[in-house]
Amino acid sequence: YRGRSLSDIDAIIPRIMPELASRGIAVVKYFEKLGVYTLSSSKGIELSRNKQESGRAMKAAGLEIPNTIALKDKETISFPIIIKAVRGTQGDGVWLVNNVEEL
Repeated sequence: YRGRSLSDIDAIIPRIMPELASRGIAVVKYFEKLGVYTLSSSKGIELSRNKQESGRAMKAAGLEIPNTIALKDKETISFPIIIKAVRGTQGDGVWLVNNVEEL
């Protein structure tokens, strides 16, 4: 990096901007292959970027999570609901919907 060897690194703390997630995950994977300790694994970071998959993983681990459905038929929903985009971070892609008209 900038003319210096990266062979003497003991650990990294990944801080990845949402718009650079795929590139940042690749960098974390690189350090993992070198045997460098990473505070957050590349697999964990990838999982955290997908709300649907992370919800499944939490449920499989025995954690209680709010009821989650994939929205297919808006006529069968009880309101209010919180809608989250599958991908998104830092509150981006989250909406409180009080009725069908707000969908």
